[in-house]
Amino acid sequence: MTVEEAYNRFGTKGNPFRVWMEVGQPAADGTISWPDGKDSVLVFLKHFDVPAQTLTGICSTYVRKNQKVADLAPTILEKMNWPAGTEFLLFEVGRRSSRSFR
Repeated sequence: MTVEEAYNRFGTKGNPFRVWMEVGQPAADGTISWPDGKDSVLVFLKHFDVPAQTLTGICSTYVRKNQKVADLAPTILEKMNWPAGTEFLLFEVGRRSSRSFR
């Protein structure tokens, strides 16, 4: 599917059509390696600020399919510049569950 076909199929007049692109970092030998798609999934981390009622994209990261959600805690704390031990809730888009982490 071309970008134009995707725009025509999934774009709406009320919302802009957005495309996400990942840029790989070359190794010393010039090659770029990507996580194995069979064992990894790409996760987009977003922060919802309750008082301000704003949603901000923080980062994307690859996780193993069998990895526990709690394993994302160190990445989240680092990206948000929160101190170790900060409690937060994680929500999975499309799910009605949440989890609290420390």
